Amino acid sequence: MAANAPRSIRITVVTPGTPVQGFGVDGHLFTLIGHPDNTGTVYVGDQNSVALNGYPLTTDGNQIILQVEKNLSELWFDADTGGDIACVIRND
Repeated sequence: MAANAPRSIRITVVTPGTPVQGFGVDGHLFTLIGHPDNTGTVYVGDQNSVALNGYPLTTDGNQIILQVEKNLSELWFDADTGGDIACVIRND
């Protein structure tokens, strides 16, 4: 992993229903949470399932930890409301 890889990332979903791919940040373990200023829910999943049954990232302090094979670009994000944000922390 590159020494300068970011530890925290914000991913903004501009248009609901148009999933946004995670950045190519190397790592295998990420903590995800919805930004506290979101007005809707952000969802995370793979490219083919995020819109229909992605996992909800809420703003109530609950967080999820996901393990991926290579990097954050394996995850996709969608939202109920345009401009909502997924907060991501690289754990490894």
